Amino acid sequence: MIGRLVRWAERHKERLLLAFVGVNLLGYAADCTLAHWSTGFYHWGMLVSLLWPLAAGVPVILFVFRTPGRLGRVLLHIAAAGSLLVGVAGFLWHLAGQFLIVPRLESLVYSAPLLGPAVLAALGLLLFLYLRPPKGGLYRPLLLLAAASFLGLALMSLQDHAQNGFFHWSEWSPVIVGLFAAAVYAVAFFRGPGGRVLRLACAWAVLLIGLAGTYFHVAAFLRHAAPLIERFALLAPPFAPILLCDAALFALLADLWSGKGALEAVRA
Repeated sequence: MIGRLVRWAERHKERLLLAFVGVNLLGYAADCTLAHWSTGFYHWGMLVSLLWPLAAGVPVILFVFRTPGRLGRVLLHIAAAGSLLVGVAGFLWHLAGQFLIVPRLESLVYSAPLLGPAVLAALGLLLFLYLRPPKGGLYRPLLLLAAASFLGLALMSLQDHAQNGFFHWSEWSPVIVGLFAAAVYAVAFFRGPGGRVLRLACAWAVLLIGLAGTYFHVAAFLRHAAPLIERFALLAPPFAPILLCDAALFALLADLWSGKGALEAVRA
């Protein structure tokens, strides 16, 4: 059964990659809704970060089930370019919000998450790679994006957990494992496809940590007695650790371009 699943995934890896982008665009819109809801959407740019991923995600999901024609590819290019631009603009807005006013380490720790909008930019870049794959194939670019994803999430975890002083030792786990996974995938990008089992072990470890983190975040969110809106403003984001699961699934998906499927490599 595992072998059949691997062969199916390898046959449909392009559609799986497009589905990954589309689902994440819609998920990003939902995440921005929760994050900016507590601020009352006081700036128009917050609405853009919600509406654009919705507008871009719908056609991407549509073309998972049907091959895009000329107009469809134009729509996908617009979705990719817009996501890249909105993501970069959001990163600059988050950076200018506090750090550029008071350029100290505390400003980085307690500002809006700098790398949050970078997720949208990365999705736009990934969609561009899907539409215009490089001559050498997608495998090495996907490895680099996987390494960047692990690094970015490790830094986001560092920023988020620094706000409470890492009061529990488990809060270090996504930082340490994320940095290690980023290093492993970066080495694979520069040195070639060797060390597949180690890469996949890192991806599965990040996936398990993401699942555990989601449980602890959601449990703390549900136990708190504050009103719902105040919980989103004051508590740890309940679904933030899902990003770790997302990055791990992307790393497993990237391995489909290695010529040997992710699950098959584990069996070997």
